[in-house]
Amino acid sequence: MSFDEFLQQINNPVFLVIAFIVVLVIIRVVNKIRIAAGAKSYITKANKLRRNKFNGPELVEFTATKRRRGSNTYRKLKGKAKSRVDRFFQYKEEELPAIVNFSHGKKGKNSKKKLIIFITNGQKKMLKIRAGKTTKDFINLTNKFECLDQLIQFLHNLPEAIMNRQEYDIYIPEHEVSIGYQIK
Repeated sequence: MSFDEFLQQINNPVFLVIAFIVVLVIIRVVNKIRIAAGAKSYITKANKLRRNKFNGPELVEFTATKRRRGSNTYRKLKGKAKSRVDRFFQYKEEELPAIVNFSHGKKGKNSKKKLIIFITNGQKKMLKIRAGKTTKDFINLTNKFECLDQLIQFLHNLPEAIMNRQEYDIYIPEHEVSIGYQIK
């Protein structure tokens, strides 16, 4: 094929349409790969942050010394403990929807499934919290059911359960309720 024949092919409308479609397909494949790589990178960073900066068991130990005796609520925390718990809840607001999206989405596509954290008393659901802007809901939950330590522990272990697609809940014996999650 000579250069002149190639130029005639480029001027052919059918060739232009086919070339345009091929370019669009290539762009879409590259974007899917980029999104998947970005999500995988975010999950890796989130795991590292969860171990180091937002470690639930360490936060429980820290707050144990920074509250009034015999209490297990956010309301009874003192000074720095409240701000650390706030930052932990805010981080979980951001992290949990991203993990649900990564673990339940198809490659390169976002998942439409949402995370719901619920409190049950046996079979009856007493309270539902949708993932998103939930810091105030978490605070109200800890104050109502006196379960700050259990909620922090639950939120710390929840990403692992979501990634493995396992059921996970924590029982609070004082109020005979349990905290669980569901993805719809």
